[in-house]
Amino acid sequence: MNKITGFSVLTTGEGERVTLSYSVLDADGNIVSTNNRKNYVVLDEDVLTAIATIRTDAAAHLES
Repeated sequence: MNKITGFSVLTTGEGERVTLSYSVLDADGNIVSTNNRKNYVVLDEDVLTAIATIRTDAAAHLES
């Protein structure tokens, strides 16, 4: 089983890129490997909208 341990969204020349790190666990919950990484460019409009919502919320916290 893969367990996401962190993620971020970056604006790049290709578009919005999600980077994530994850650990792999066996059926008993034991860690098999850590600090695995993956990234992809977001193409789904619903996900792009969700990213925009999170950015708006984060910006609002800068003003408080």
